[in-house]
Amino acid sequence: YFISAKESPANLYGEGYETEVSYWMAFNYDIGFHDASWQDNFGGDNYYNNGSHGCVNLPLSFAEKLYKITYLNMPVYVY
Repeated sequence: YFISAKESPANLYGEGYETEVSYWMAFNYDIGFHDASWQDNFGGDNYYNNGSHGCVNLPLSFAEKLYKITYLNMPVYVY
């Protein structure tokens, strides 16, 4: 994939939700990296009960750092 869009702040929309995030970096149409202030923690088995709608949820401080170093058409490898 490639970073196809960056927005700060951004509004995310989906079936049954709408939320504002501070940092949004799309890499697969409407899937991307963004901060997720509603998450209590990240990593481990958190995704079992507090997963996303397909995006990569990040702590705000990390999303900000990532946003600053990403650029349009930057490669994104997902495995």
